[in-house]
Amino acid sequence: MKLRAAHSEDCELLFAWANDPETRAMAFSNRPIPWEDHCRWFTGKLQGPGCVIYIAVDEADRPLGQVRFDRLDGLDEAVVDVSIDPLQRGAGLGPILLQRGLNRYFSETPDRLVHALIKEDNVRSQKAFAKAGFVLHGKKTVHGCPCLHLVRQRPCPDLADPL
Repeated sequence: MKLRAAHSEDCELLFAWANDPETRAMAFSNRPIPWEDHCRWFTGKLQGPGCVIYIAVDEADRPLGQVRFDRLDGLDEAVVDVSIDPLQRGAGLGPILLQRGLNRYFSETPDRLVHALIKEDNVRSQKAFAKAGFVLHGKKTVHGCPCLHLVRQRPCPDLADPL
């Protein structure tokens, strides 16, 4: 798996992944995302200074998933979002994508902390984030959904990648 920066041609791919029924079930809003709304959101994310999106690809450059970091205004922190191609789920890619995304993000930014918000019933994501070094910070409610608030700190420079 390698990571590349997202570009405008990825709009349709991320739209399909975002509207996958399992993805919608684990999202804080279960409603399907209209194409026009997604295009406006995606263009804003690509053009804005506060967001980084990486696309994971295999050795044949086939997309496997995405990891996105949205920087928090005025802080050296970000919120992470990750999704795996529905056809690749269950293959153990989540923790690897998260770890590689974090390594690259921390190498390209001064940020010291990354937050994740995961619905309490999304056990698969909880396990993936734990394997990628996230720890429980507390619990929250987001759009009426109980969720776990996990954090991951920038690693010390001498620590090796655990994955």
